[in-house]
Amino acid sequence: MHSLALVAFAILVAQDPKPVRDPAQRDGGVRIEEINAIPRSKAKHGGGGRLVLPARSGATAGDLEGEPREQDASRGARQQGADDELRRVGLELRRSLHLPESKQAAILERVGRTLEDVPARSLALLRTADADLGYGLLLLLQRFAGPEHAADLEYLLLTRSLGSSTDFAIDTLAMIAQDAARERLFSCLVGSLPQVRFHAARALATRVRDDDAERLLALSRDGKGDVRAKALRLLGGLSPSPELRGRLIEALAEDAVLAESAMDALIAQGVEPVADLQDLLSRPARGRAFGHAAIVLATLQAANPATVLFRESMREPLLAELDMPDTFQRAAVSLALVELASRSDDVTGARYRDRDAIDALVAIAAPTEFVPHLARLKGPALAALARFAGRDFGSSTALWREWWGEAGKTLVVGARRNVPVDGTNAALAALVWRRGDQTIVLRGENAPVPVGIGEGETYDFFLPADELLALVSAVQGAGFASNERGELRVNESRSLAVQVGAAVSRTDPQLPSHVLDRLAARVEAVAHAQRWQLWRDPVREPDAAAFWRAELRWRAQHADAAERVARERRRLLEALGRERGRRRELAFEELASFADLRASLTAADGELLLAAAGAVEPWDACSFRLVELALFVEDDVTWRASVETARARDERERDGDPVLPRVFALLGQERLIECLGLASPAVRLAAMEELGRAKDLRAAPALLKIALGAEEPIELRQAAVQAIGAMRAFEARTALLTLLDTAPLAPALRRATWIALGNLGGEGVFDALRQAMATPDEADRLALVRALGALRVPEAAFALAELVAIRKDDMLGSMALEMLRQQGDHLASPALRSHLQDTDPLVRGLVALALAEFQDPAALPELFAMLEADGGRLRIVAAIAAITGRDATSENARLESLRQWWAVNRDRPQARWFLDALAQAELSHTLTAEQLAPESGVAAVAELTRLILELQQPHLRALAGRMLRVTTGVDHGTILPLMPEAQRLAICERYRLLLGTPRAVVGR
Repeated sequence: MHSLALVAFAILVAQDPKPVRDPAQRDGGVRIEEINAIPRSKAKHGGGGRLVLPARSGATAGDLEGEPREQDASRGARQQGADDELRRVGLELRRSLHLPESKQAAILERVGRTLEDVPARSLALLRTADADLGYGLLLLLQRFAGPEHAADLEYLLLTRSLGSSTDFAIDTLAMIAQDAARERLFSCLVGSLPQVRFHAARALATRVRDDDAERLLALSRDGKGDVRAKALRLLGGLSPSPELRGRLIEALAEDAVLAESAMDALIAQGVEPVADLQDLLSRPARGRAFGHAAIVLATLQAANPATVLFRESMREPLLAELDMPDTFQRAAVSLALVELASRSDDVTGARYRDRDAIDALVAIAAPTEFVPHLARLKGPALAALARFAGRDFGSSTALWREWWGEAGKTLVVGARRNVPVDGTNAALAALVWRRGDQTIVLRGENAPVPVGIGEGETYDFFLPADELLALVSAVQGAGFASNERGELRVNESRSLAVQVGAAVSRTDPQLPSHVLDRLAARVEAVAHAQRWQLWRDPVREPDAAAFWRAELRWRAQHADAAERVARERRRLLEALGRERGRRRELAFEELASFADLRASLTAADGELLLAAAGAVEPWDACSFRLVELALFVEDDVTWRASVETARARDERERDGDPVLPRVFALLGQERLIECLGLASPAVRLAAMEELGRAKDLRAAPALLKIALGAEEPIELRQAAVQAIGAMRAFEARTALLTLLDTAPLAPALRRATWIALGNLGGEGVFDALRQAMATPDEADRLALVRALGALRVPEAAFALAELVAIRKDDMLGSMALEMLRQQGDHLASPALRSHLQDTDPLVRGLVALALAEFQDPAALPELFAMLEADGGRLRIVAAIAAITGRDATSENARLESLRQWWAVNRDRPQARWFLDALAQAELSHTLTAEQLAPESGVAAVAELTRLILELQQPHLRALAGRMLRVTTGVDHGTILPLMPEAQRLAICERYRLLLGTPRAVVGR
């Protein structure tokens, strides 16, 4: 069959016009004798180098450019309009728009209803369209064209470039050509444009039939350029025949491109007809065809692990190529050799030169020179290394070189699919299970520790010969050597190896996860039963094998279960102080698994537990659990030692979180109170702090004794006083007042006593604090202010308000104001109102802003005055909004607007202001003026708490909080405008308790 002449070249050849056969009238594919050159006079060139072809055959001479004829004007206008509409549709469908399928279908349906002769017009437009528009026109052809239009589209593909739409054009041609698709695709396969040939071969790959063999064979030999390679690759889709297989084997010896295509075709034909490849590899090599054949057979072997494709007769020819300097050839034959070696009974590594084969494969994993077909070789080479050498560093050339630089110095024996283990060699056998950075070794008593285990935690166990044989049998039954394959998992962390001497058998890297799960269950169950071997003391028992034998003998002589448990428990307790990390966790898990452990702990056990807890710095989670266990020992010595152990740790690690309070939490209150009598000051201090938080009044007498004890250190007396105040031990008030009247106290103790009395309150406390305010010591005054703040009585609030007025511009006044805020609305507001008429404007401003935080209307006149002095202070505007419910932030004439509102509403109750604000904001509610009257009860609690949690206006939330305090007469906290939702919810829940249930308004 003759190849097609380049049509583009024919266009440029000047010659007289000859009869041109209309492509639309042809039945078969395009042949060279059927294509005539287009006269130069009829070919035009559009902008950008595009070729503008003449009209299709059948058009009259007058239709050609330069030969106009008379036409009906209206008909021409209609045709032009249709063409313009079709171009617009093509632009709507162009590739760069990425239309959804539904919209694309709607456009195509519209075209079918409104336009005529869509295929012919699309083909005409396609002659000059760019690739983007061409995609849209091809969509139209797929929808509306038929076999009669295929010749025109084929003609376009052969004569002009469609750019990035070529692939879509080829698919369109195959679709509309229907039964003639193969012939037209073969015509494109030998076309002049490379991208047309490429996509034609792609489309033919699923369409070729056995009767295409003759033409493909001819093209594989005589085709030009890349057509030969494409024809060879297409041969892979045909049934094998002697002539076809012979051509493919022949092509393995040709240039690299043809050999690559031949390898693809041979692989596509599968394992049935591989006798020719096997024969080739059984003869001495002649060039790289030998290596290509080895790659093909190794690829087929990897895809069909249950079928044995390599013969022992291939060994000598393959080994001979290992000495060749060609890196490609050495790697290719190594793929075959590792398959032969892995299925053999050779355990020395010499018969198949395992080391040299691995060396050749590492040269592909970490290449240092150009290697032909590297992309094809690398994947099989990495998979072979993972199975045969037990290493997988992926694409990291540095790691491959580093590993082989060490491993390559010693004799290497690759993995075998099966290493026999029986009674004669069981003592030398070992199983190695890897999971992530954890390795479990189960070995016979004479087996050495397997080399190359690597980093991470290793658990090494001995097994008797019969148990090891049973385990090997179990993993074999679970699929250890299974031919089942799953997806290749990158860096799969689990693998199992069976090793006897230098021989090793490993799981396939593509072994499915469910098989690995079964292997894990069997190996880890045996390992769990042997954990007792981990608790050997390496100092007393340095020989692991001797320890194992001695322990087995002891167990044989002592059958009593209780005796065995006691022995193992003691070993575990000793190991907990010796082991670290995961081994320490395992030891604790083993210890905790003993039945009735807590009830059976002895004082000796407690001592070991505490020693193990303190053996790790810093303490870990296991340390606290060990202390917790020690506290179950029924004696005073152990729990006191637990406290001292925690104290010692806190002193060593002052920068870390203290652990003594956590130990106290485990002691229980009675033992915690006993800690007050211990000798260690640090323990006593920590115990006092914990008792203050726990508010256990049973500790009050002991604390008071320490507070009054003149012989006690000051820091202990101070801590005792603070704990008494924190737990509100009211019976200690008289004693603390008496303490203040005794000889002069240390400043720290004196100040702590004042604050404690403030927390306790009661008769005589306020007078004592007021008299003490005469002190000239500023630190004493600050402590007294804090004490007055803690003393929740009106007299204390008025005293604090007086301090705010007197010391308005220093720390004492600021502290007093903060204490008033903490005392809350009901105490602080009456005290602050008395200073609204102060002559000092700074005092009035401080007081007004403080009252505004409680939404107190008494602050409004002063706030208006402050706003008049500085109209831009948004803080004042926000304060007024929280009191009145009227937000003037966005108004320009804020002051005038607010004064007008004040003139109308100043005599109305604040509840009415709130209701008006809700109405103006169009917020639905069920509140009434009667429900919001002062001291009206809890009728409005449910609705007000709902508003506080749901309103989006911060100032209205704050005002709703004010209504809660006014109506209930109870102050559970102030709702601030920008308070977080969690804090608002906590305050609302306290008010809901007044209704008898904390969830009274759930669902509103």
